[in-house]
Amino acid sequence: TKPGTSGYRYAVNTAQPESTGKTPAELMLGRQVLGPLERLIHRPPSPDQAAYSLVERQNIMAEE
Repeated sequence: TKPGTSGYRYAVNTAQPESTGKTPAELMLGRQVLGPLERLIHRPPSPDQAAYSLVERQNIMAEE
């Protein structure tokens, strides 16, 4: 990554176009990304429910 591009990437990934109503990050990751200030102020969110459910199902299948 080139120096100075992280701010640009953050702006692009958090912009909400009218056509979809969702940010590119929401479409790709299924959630909103935290900005630099939000990371400092807020605690990290709970584990992603879909990922947690997948791991849980895999553990159950491994036990069977």
